[in-house]
Amino acid sequence: MVNRVTLTPVNVALHVHRQILALQSRETYFKRVPNLDSFAEVSVYTFRRGLGQITSALEQELSKNKNITILRSAEVKDVVFNDSKNQVSVTQTPAGTTSNYDYVVSTLGPRTLKQFLTSSAQTSGSTLDPKVTKACEHSDCSVNVMVINLYYNNPDLLSPSLRGFGYLIPRSVPLEQNPERALGVLFSSETSGRSDAVASPSDGSYFESIDSDPGSPLDPDPPHGESGPVLQDTAPGTKLTVMMGGHWWSEWAPSDLPTEEQAIEMAQTLLRRHLNIMESPAVAKARLNRNCIPQYPVGYAQDMATIHEAITSTFHGRLKVAGPWWRGAPGMSDCVLSARESAWAIRDKEDEYTGVQGYTHEAWARTHVPTKTTSTERME
Repeated sequence: MVNRVTLTPVNVALHVHRQILALQSRETYFKRVPNLDSFAEVSVYTFRRGLGQITSALEQELSKNKNITILRSAEVKDVVFNDSKNQVSVTQTPAGTTSNYDYVVSTLGPRTLKQFLTSSAQTSGSTLDPKVTKACEHSDCSVNVMVINLYYNNPDLLSPSLRGFGYLIPRSVPLEQNPERALGVLFSSETSGRSDAVASPSDGSYFESIDSDPGSPLDPDPPHGESGPVLQDTAPGTKLTVMMGGHWWSEWAPSDLPTEEQAIEMAQTLLRRHLNIMESPAVAKARLNRNCIPQYPVGYAQDMATIHEAITSTFHGRLKVAGPWWRGAPGMSDCVLSARESAWAIRDKEDEYTGVQGYTHEAWARTHVPTKTTSTERME
């Protein structure tokens, strides 16, 4: 579902054909997106069944390939480079089984990567360069965020003047106005479930429905017209999301963090103070997300350049990184893009691609603009 955008119906045969084309080049990949230009002015997009719909769709499609095995809840103990086979060895726990792969993509952070690099160095009879250790430790910064989701039965809870995405709370706001240390409030009903939001009916489903099999993943996009449960974008009412913590909690001990029950009370207090919302939510849920948002310290670019060199010299292009820790881009779309680019690099055997290879070039550096240059000249 995309707010205020209607997507052209795409049938199964055309979708599969575009999937095949997508494997050939970046240009044909973008052609498989129906009415791509219609996304130009879209600031927010949602999925009918939440972000989990992405992973459900991926799992369902990949499971159709007999040469693909998906291991669930398989903890990885170590990743080292196998010189004799020119492959990457992955050891799992608790069984301790080791499997060799031509390529591995890691979405884990610098702390875990340091472990992989250290183990590989020890396997080859050497030690990890201290500057690599320092780079991994220096860039391993993240914060905890408590997310509180509140659902109210009243669809007109917010006044008409409060239409929009929501608001963020900067550091400049006095603590007496934000003693909860909130980061912001999102008007979730405004970005999903709007009456002017439309979904595209399809001649055929993008994915075959397997909802009848309880052991299979949830169908990410059932055929149009089929009855189903009330989902996040179809329930009437008002949805609000309060985010707390982040930089405010960076120096707090784990024991100082509020419980989920306390966070719900704090969120309601904040909404009463800021938005004069006196009603109680019909549903309220909170979740503490630990170390969920990486923080990029001064010197991050130099750290990434050092890490790129270490990955290249240790794994010889066989290990690539993706996800929010790398390239200074924690957003959902940024992570999807980095994963896609990693897949392209593996397909094209671009062993110089590590996921942070851009930091070894001048492309990442901000070009100095002379102070006498006008705004118009800068834009040109």
